[in-house]
Order: sequence, then structure tokens, then C-alpha cells
Amino acid sequence: MTDTWDVAQYVESHPEDSKQRWRLAKKYFQEWEFRLALEHLLLLKNEWPDNLNVHRYVAATYYRLERYDDSVLALKDSIEQWPRDVSLYEQLAKAYQGWGKPLEASEVWAEVAAIDPSHRFASRAAKHMLQDAKDEAGGDQSQTPVPAPPLEAPQADSPVRSCPECGTKNGPEFERCWQCHAELSPTAEPDGTSAPLLRVENDSNYLPVLGGIAVVALLTLGLYLTLLHFLDASTTLLSLDRFSLHSALSERLRPMQVVAGVVLLAAWPIAVHIGTALLAEEVEIPMGRIIVAGLLPASLTYALSWLLPEHLWVPLLGGLATALALSLWGLGLRPKIAVGVWTAQFVLIAMAMATVAAAMQGFSFLTQWPTVYEVGLDARGRERATISGQTPATMSVEWSGSGSSWLDAAGPFGIQIESGALSQEIYVSLNDAQGATAFFRVLPSGTSVDAMQEIVPGERYTLEVSGDSDVAFTVTLEGPLEATIASVEDGALVEGGGVSQ
Repeated sequence: MTDTWDVAQYVESHPEDSKQRWRLAKKYFQEWEFRLALEHLLLLKNEWPDNLNVHRYVAATYYRLERYDDSVLALKDSIEQWPRDVSLYEQLAKAYQGWGKPLEASEVWAEVAAIDPSHRFASRAAKHMLQDAKDEAGGDQSQTPVPAPPLEAPQADSPVRSCPECGTKNGPEFERCWQCHAELSPTAEPDGTSAPLLRVENDSNYLPVLGGIAVVALLTLGLYLTLLHFLDASTTLLSLDRFSLHSALSERLRPMQVVAGVVLLAAWPIAVHIGTALLAEEVEIPMGRIIVAGLLPASLTYALSWLLPEHLWVPLLGGLATALALSLWGLGLRPKIAVGVWTAQFVLIAMAMATVAAAMQGFSFLTQWPTVYEVGLDARGRERATISGQTPATMSVEWSGSGSSWLDAAGPFGIQIESGALSQEIYVSLNDAQGATAFFRVLPSGTSVDAMQEIVPGERYTLEVSGDSDVAFTVTLEGPLEATIASVEDGALVEGGGVSQ
């Protein structure tokens, strides 16, 4: 609106400048300020009585104001001056139709068909309007439009553009359809009045600069959080238990997260470019805006994925919402086209992310993602078994599957050992069926330790707790797999896990 305001100020100071008044009137029309546009158009009609474009705008403005009778009068006056211009007849028919006079509209469409026999829809429109008139008259067929005598075919001295939304023909002076106000494809102004006398930058021109600054800031944040994690693995961004199942699985997925971030940064601008090329080919969008419209949601998604690893839906929704906002306002697309471009981005980015996940984690990770997320990343360990007793104690443990082959293969379980002793040490070992030690810890007195260990579902393991006699201990097994204590020796007490002797 800044540009329009400056032009209005200029016209107020220079009322004799008709070209700038013409420019201002068209801007008001574009911005739906039809009453303001009409004031200037009526002045221009008196100053330029032979300018067909001004006459068209006057009639179209009356139409947009729903002053259909005035639109009809203006168009009839224009047709007397330019009787061979078919677009004026089309406007007149639409004005009659908006006025609720289908019979008169049918007559005008019949005239159009007589003037231009090759017109692609005039005859159908005349019949359609006639039928509407008959329906309104209760089936009275006595009123039949009489076509006007054929006139010479219109000369091609005034190129027209068809509206991509409603199909209405518009003269080259219209930047938006006079019927539905949809944006038309750009073309040169035949009267040369489109060259601006005043140069005012549009706010949207700052998008590449401001968006670029935001992209740099988000990329810097994402890089910092990535380095922070890999250089100091003990740092937890959300105060998560380092040895929780969630943390262990997140560690396993970190390399994929980095690769996915790089792919996002490369693929999202390409997705924006493809979407606009397919669905908004009539709009010329600077490449700088396309790049920013892709990098900004990509960098935001990546940074948020490190800040909110517990809530993966937040980074995804944040990136997609940013992409939609940029399509609507950053790229300057009409809502219908913007949603289509956004949908194309969503589909292409989803395909890229699925490809990365399948390549790095296997296809089962994709197909079993709901179970992986619910059991591993959301619930942080669904099953828990607590074993309490005194040394020495030996028990056989077996784990069942989680429902996800990927989680069974990649999902570790947690072992938490606590001792209430003050002067003794205890030894904890977990051995597989072949006798190989899968886990071993020496626990100082009065302390506890957590650890993560990968196991094989269905295989029986032996858990031994030894040391000086009668040292109290508690071992907690937690993970996506249900632990079953197959046998217990030396009187250990099991809570939350199945026992079968």
C-alpha cells in the first residue's frame, strides 16, 4: 500500500498529470478500492474520451461495485463508439447477468455469436441465458432474442487475455480480471502508461535480505547444536536421563539426523522451484526468493530437531507452516496456487526424507515407524522389571519382541544397578547362551550406575550379581522388550517381570 499512497500524494500535488492518475486508478482497482478508483476513472473518461481502456475500467468498476445498471449504460455508450470490439459485448452480457436480466444477457451473447461466428462459447452462453430467462418466466417461450445483424469481424488491434480462473476475456490494460478479480498473466501496456514515474521499493523486495539473515542465524544455531552434541556426548539438551531408552535410540539416529538436515537444505529450494514452475509458471519469481523460501523452512526444521528431540512433530509442523506462509506472502502467489505449491513441497520433501531413512536405517524403519516412535522415542521404554535381593544371586532372563523388527535389532534395554552397601563392592555380569559376557560392571559401595546394552530377543541370558555375601542390591531392566525371568536362584525378588521356574 506504500506505493499507492505515494502515487496518490503525487497526483494530489500534480492533478494535471493524467498518466499518473491513470496509474493510480489501476492501483486502486487492483487493491479492491473501487470507489476511489471510480473517482479518478470518471475524471480520466472526460479527459481521454477516446481511450477504450478507460471506458472498460469504468464499466468494470461499476460492475465490482454491483452498480450493474451504471455498468450497462457505460458499456452501451462504449459500444456506440467501438461497435466492433467483442470484449465490450462480453462485458455487457456479464453485466446483464449480474443484474439478474438473463434475457438481455442472452440477446447480447447472440450478438457476439453473430459478430464472431468462431467465438468459442457465445452460442452456448446465449442458449444458457435464454433457458434461465424461460425458467424465471415460468416456461414462457414467447420471448426469443433476435440476433443483431452481422457486423464485420473485430480487428486484432487490441489483444485480449483470458482469465485463468473464470475464462473471461480482459483487455491488455487489466492486470486483474474485471469479472472475478483474479490475477492475469503480465503483458505490455499498449498506451505506455505503465512505466512508473515514481520509484518506491515494495516491502516484499526485502524478503531475500531478511530471509537470508534468518537462514544464516538458524544454520548457525543448527551447526552449534550439532557440534555441541557430538563434541560433548554427555550434554543433554532437555535434561533427559543419559541412559534412557529414548536417549539411546536418539544417539543411534543422530547420523541420520545430520544427513537429513543436509538433504533438507539442498532439496527444499529445489522443491519450491519445481512447485512454482509447474503451478505458477505465469508468475516470474526471482530466484533469490525461491532459494530463501526453501532454505528458511529447511534450516528452521533442522535447528528445532536438535532443540526438541522429544517432540519431532514440532520441527516438522514448524517447517511446513513456514513454507506455507512464504508461499502465500513471500512469493506473492494467489492462495489457491500457493497451497498447490506448498503441497508439491510437502510431497517432494516427504519423498526425500523417506529415501534418507530407508537408505540409512532400512525399509523396516519406515514401515514400522509408528511402533518405533511409540515404544522407543515417545514412551522411553515400555517394559520394566525390578529385581531386588542380596548377593550372591543368579537368574536367567529372556526378552520377547517389541513388535518392530527394527527396534528389536537396534533397541537396547537399560540396566540400572543400585547398592545400599557402604564398604563392599558388587559385581554384575550379563552373559549370553554361549557364555560370552555382554555386560559387566563393578559397583562401588553405596552408589548406582546406569548402562545400555543391546540384546537379542528370544535368547536366554544369565544375570549374575556377586561379591561379599548379603550385600543388598536392586537391578532394574527397562526397554522396549518385555523381560521374563525364567529362573531365580538365591532368593532374589522380582517386581514387574514374569517369573517361570
